[in-house]
Amino acid sequence: MKAWSKAFYVHPGNHSWFIWFRRGISLKFPKWLIKWFSKFGPLPSIFPSQVAEVSSYFREKTSFESGYRLISFVATQSITWIVAWEYIIESAYENVDIKSLSRRFKLKWWNKFNSSLISKKKHLSMASQL
Repeated sequence: MKAWSKAFYVHPGNHSWFIWFRRGISLKFPKWLIKWFSKFGPLPSIFPSQVAEVSSYFREKTSFESGYRLISFVATQSITWIVAWEYIIESAYENVDIKSLSRRFKLKWWNKFNSSLISKKKHLSMASQL
């Protein structure tokens, strides 16, 4: 678990990571991967509208537990995303002039992802196989 998280702390500012789940992986995720995904996984807010629509449909129709729905959707659809981070200096407290050095993570949709590969019809056929 630590290796998966700390690997992303190398080379801020000039490095980003392209992440995706291989098609056909087991959807029985270990708890450490769920924790990792909650920090580095994509947020639905970065999805293009077509993908966001299917993601919402998946959340409504799936039998996965709520904490596993997003990672299951991303894994079954082989969604790709980009993670990067930068150092920032921010105020530690609102009324006190104390600064702290922090990391700001950025998640980005991979624009070359073929969103037409994701559809409600495809999801329905995949759901019947799960």
